[in-house]
Amino acid sequence: MLERIVNISPNTDYKKSNGHHKFNRKNNPYAFSSAANNDSVSISPATALLSSYGWKLNSFNSSDEKIEISFEYEDFLFVASLELIELSKYQHINYRVSKTVNNYSAEVTITIGVSAPVAEDVRINDSSRKMEKLKAFFEHIREVTLSKPNLITDALTLDTLYADYKNELKEEFYFLNHCLMKFLETYLSKKIDITNIEGVEHDFKIKSIQIK
Repeated sequence: MLERIVNISPNTDYKKSNGHHKFNRKNNPYAFSSAANNDSVSISPATALLSSYGWKLNSFNSSDEKIEISFEYEDFLFVASLELIELSKYQHINYRVSKTVNNYSAEVTITIGVSAPVAEDVRINDSSRKMEKLKAFFEHIREVTLSKPNLITDALTLDTLYADYKNELKEEFYFLNHCLMKFLETYLSKKIDITNIEGVEHDFKIKSIQIK
C-alpha cells in the first residue's frame, strides 16, 4: 500500500504548502518524514522541472519502496511505476500510455503497455521531444485495429504492428526516461548514475495494446 498520494493541480501554489518534508537518510535513503496533520508532499523543485519539460503532473504516489507517477505530455497520458531499491541499476521503465482518438463515428481509448530501456547517455533532439513517432503509431493502431473492445498481447502480432516504428519509439522513450530520472534526482535529492549491466537486454518492447 502506497503511503502517500499527491494529486497535483496546475494551479497549486507550492510555496504555500503547509508542511516541510525533509529528506530522511537515517533509516532509509529514500524515506521521507512528514509534518503532523499534513498528508501532502512538497515537491516544488521537482514539479517545476517537469513543467519546464512541458509535462502536466496529474498524480504522484510515494512510499519508502515505490513511486508511481501519472502525467500528461503531447496529448498522451503516461503512467509509470518504479521501485526505489537500486534505482541506478534500472534497465527498463514500464509505462501505460493512453490516448482517446476518433474512430470513425465513435471515440476509442487506446492504451499501450511499454517496456522502455534506460540509457546512460542520451542525445535529445527536437523530434524526440514532440513524440512524433508515438503519435504516428497511435494513428496506425486506430487504422488497423477496428474492433472494440480489444486486447492484444500476442508477441508476434505486436511485433508486426510496431516493427516499422520501433527504433524511433525507442529514441523517444530514451528522452522520456531521461526526463523522468532527472525528476527523481531532484525529488530524492540524490544523483542517479545509470549503469547499463552487461548481458541485460536493452530492447524496446510494446507488451500490450488495449482498445476501449
